[in-house]
Amino acid sequence: MSTVRILAYINVILLILLASSFILRRIKKYTSIETGPGYNKALKIMGKLHPYLGISLILSGIVHGYMAIRTVRLNTGYILWGLIVVMGLIRVYGAVTKNKNWVKVHRVIDILVFIALLFHVFARNII
Repeated sequence: MSTVRILAYINVILLILLASSFILRRIKKYTSIETGPGYNKALKIMGKLHPYLGISLILSGIVHGYMAIRTVRLNTGYILWGLIVVMGLIRVYGAVTKNKNWVKVHRVIDILVFIALLFHVFARNII
């Protein structure tokens, strides 16, 4: 298996981990599923790891993209990567300005990231 493909799988795993904290919080909030102390502890750990996983995704994403095409040009991967960078910058903006609305924008862009990921995986040559 090539390094590019390994990085691709790592990036998908990172994306799943990053999105799962939101999904698990929604499950806890909107379902009647009993959640115990282990569930809450996992959510807390995931929350602390979230920024580090995001930074790791940004770094491994750019390495994956450059290794895959050996140049910087517009393609579905760089659009996906750019959306992920914007998500991180929105978080930084929210921390600096103490603006609470950043979370809503962060979540909307998360949906766009998922759509961009589907295009990148299934129609990468569309651009």
